[in-house]
This record gives sequence, structure tokens and C-alpha cells, in this order.
Amino acid sequence: MEEGVQSMRNVQLIGMLTVILVLASTALAVQVNTLTAEEREAGFVQLFDGKTLTGWDGNPKLWSVVDGAIAGRTTPENPTRGNTFLIWRQGLLCDFELRLSWKIEGGNSGVQYRSRDHGKWVVGGYQADIDANNRYTGILYEERARGVMVNRGDKVERGPGKSVVVDKISSDAAVAEAVNRDGWNDYVITARGNTLTQTLNDVPTMMLIDNEKAKAADSGVLALQLHAGPPMTIRFRSIRLKRFAPKGGESLFDGQSLTGWKRHDSLPGHGVAGRWYVEDGAIVGVQDPPGKGGFLTTFRKFKDFEFECETQVDWPFDSGIFLRVGPHGKSHQVTIDYRDGGDIGGIYCPWTQGAVHRSPEGIKHFKKGAWNHIKISCQGEPARIKVWVNKTQVTDYQHTAASTKGIPQEGTLCLQIHPGGEGYDQSKARFRKLRIRELPPGTK
Repeated sequence: MEEGVQSMRNVQLIGMLTVILVLASTALAVQVNTLTAEEREAGFVQLFDGKTLTGWDGNPKLWSVVDGAIAGRTTPENPTRGNTFLIWRQGLLCDFELRLSWKIEGGNSGVQYRSRDHGKWVVGGYQADIDANNRYTGILYEERARGVMVNRGDKVERGPGKSVVVDKISSDAAVAEAVNRDGWNDYVITARGNTLTQTLNDVPTMMLIDNEKAKAADSGVLALQLHAGPPMTIRFRSIRLKRFAPKGGESLFDGQSLTGWKRHDSLPGHGVAGRWYVEDGAIVGVQDPPGKGGFLTTFRKFKDFEFECETQVDWPFDSGIFLRVGPHGKSHQVTIDYRDGGDIGGIYCPWTQGAVHRSPEGIKHFKKGAWNHIKISCQGEPARIKVWVNKTQVTDYQHTAASTKGIPQEGTLCLQIHPGGEGYDQSKARFRKLRIRELPPGTK
């Protein structure tokens, strides 16, 4: 009898343990490719949906999604002849915290950040190294540039052509022991100003203070590496990003690609055509087909900010910079209407109020056939918008609740190529050195 009771208790205990393990497994599964409540509150966003490569760009023969993870894989039949990368195309990274999990089988990989896009899925720049042999995992390597920047456990200050170890933040052995060689590992990468840090499974792996101004990068692309060499597989999941707003602002254009930008295809009443490309370090927009215009928009949304760029617009042409753009185009346009009777620096509210402020002085300060500096400040609600053309203020317009009605308080930034217009169907608008400085509410 006692044996039967004990046997029953054992069965119940096993059942309870099974339920606990299932619940724990389910809880762990829920956490993969999702944000915790704390992360959402802190402002993190997901860069990978767990199902598709939406937002990412790489060789489709080598990159795919397998069992909820981004997988890069080479085989004897399908190798890569050089290091190749999966690039996140929805924005540049400046100051940030990046969290992700990885698992490697053979070979070498890494996480590129603030990196340079060389085209054809080739990237160079800062790399948090990942190595199946666990010799280099955790170091900071600079791909296609300065090589090994910081070894495991070191804090380094980099000056012109020289690195100096100024402290130890852990040890090579501690980092090596932290690596789960057969399972998933968690990287946390932080960049603020000239200081970069990396943490692996809660163990600090390195810190760099990069004072080599001629070679240090303050912004660039995010990418995942698949290394040339023997067959290998690298997997990434739970990729989360939080941005910090640097006081000096950040670049929205890397001078090489349209990373961070896309064509706005939700504005059928005002043109969803136009052609956008990069030429000589500038974003170029032109009607395509002739007479048909369109918009290029950021993925990111902005609320209060200062934006500046240089622009060169063929005469005659009609263009503009749109602020706080909503899904259907309702926004604030700063006009670049470069024609007889045109208006540069005026405020126009498409799909709501139309023209609300003209700037007759703007075109007087705009130089024909030259690069012109434009600065725009957009703050508050109702918005107050200021515009400078070549450092001369030409607009200071305070919206009212009526004039800003229907325009979102936060939205994307857009560049415009206006449709129609005889005589300028071959004209181009060019934009370069695009930078934005996000402002806390109430900044003056």
C-alpha cells in the first residue's frame, strides 16, 4: 500500500515538474524576438520580426530565416568568396544600445556597427567579433580598416596610429568562460560619442575610447557578417535597438546609399513616381517618368528637432522638405520652389490648409548652380517653424491650432520631387550632408 502511494506521489511529482518545465520553456519562447515590458518602456524597438528578412538586405543564397532566427550559411557547394554581410537598411546607427542573441557553428562572424557600406553586400568598420574557436569572440575588430582595435578584457584609448591599454575591465579567461559554445549567447553593444563597449553574457569584453578623429566613425550601418572560409552557420535573433539623441546631432545619409530612406508610396494624389539615387555623395531626385514626381521618406519618425542639409536644385524646379509626415502625407512642407515667382522657405500644409506662410526673402539668398545650406527648426505643438537659407533666417512661423489641424505631432522626414511643370522634367534636386538633432520638449 505504501509503495503504491509513493509511486502515485512520484507520478504526481514528475507531472508537476513536467508542467513547470513546459511553462518555463513557453516563457522562454515568448521572450525570443519580443520586447520585455521594461524594454518597451525604455524605448527599444525590434529590428527582426522572427519570420522574414524585412528591413534587411543580403545575398539571398546565403541568408534566410530558420526557426525564428536569421541564418547565414555557407556550404562546400555554396561558399562565399569574400566576407559578405546582411545589412539593416532602415537607418544609420549613431549613439545606441543594441541587444541580440547569436549562435555559431564553425567559422567566424561578427556584428558590424557604425560601419561603411562599400556596396555589393561588403561592409567595413567596427565589429563585435564572434569566433567558433572562441579565440576572438568579444574583441573589437575594425573590418577593412585598422584591424584588431581592442583585445578581450581591455579598456583602450586610441590616438593617431596608436592604441594604449589604460585599464582592465575583465580578463581574457573570464570572457572565454562566459561563451556558450554550443548554444545561444547574448551581446550588448553600446556606442555613445567616441566610447564603445561590448558585453557578452553579462561579462564586459572591451571598451574603446576612439580619439583618432581622422578614422573614428560617429555613425554608419548595422550589419551581420558571414565569413569566407570553411563551411559555417551563424544565427541571430532577438535583435533590439534603443537610440540615444547625441547633443551634436547625427547623420541621416552616409553619402553612399539610401540606407534609412525609402520611396513614399502612400500618396497617390501627389505622385508616387520619381527616381531617387546616390551620385557624387548626394541624394538625387528627378521626375520619372517626365512629369511624374514623388517623395523619399525616412523610416524614422521625429517630433521636435533641428534639421540641416545642403541642396543644389536645377533652375527651374519645384522641390521641398517635408516635416512630421503622416501616413497619408499630411505634414509641414518647407518649400524649395525654384522658379520665377517661387518661394524658398515658405510653409505649405498639403492635404490640410495649403499655403500658410510665404517667404519672399528666401529665393534672394539662394545661389543658382551652387550648394546652398538649409537649416530648419521644428518645435512644439502647435509647431513653430524657423528656416535659414545660407545662414540667413527667412522664416519664423508660429502655427495656431487651426493652421496645424490634422498634421501629426510626430512623423517622418521627406524630400520631394514635384510632378508636372513644363521646362523642368529633366531638372534635378540634390541633397547632401543631411543631419538632424532631436530636441527635448521645451528646448529653446
